[in-house]
Amino acid sequence: IITLSDAQGQFIDDAEVYLDLEMTEHPMGTNKPIASPQGAGIYDAEAVYTMNGPWTVAVVVERDGQTYRATFDAVVDDTN
Repeated sequence: IITLSDAQGQFIDDAEVYLDLEMTEHPMGTNKPIASPQGAGIYDAEAVYTMNGPWTVAVVVERDGQTYRATFDAVVDDTN
């Protein structure tokens, strides 16, 4: 779940949003699930990880000709 708002705290509902998933130790090719708008600034995306280990997850937002990117590190471990 991704929530977008502008500098004034107003929800953003007119953006194109997707995730850019990259495994940091083993390149896995393109993995860019598209987020679906849900209203009130909320976008929903489902990530599919193909291997356990460290990943970089970037939330990419395209709006009004601008591209914004927020990047997070994640460790996937489905052995639990």
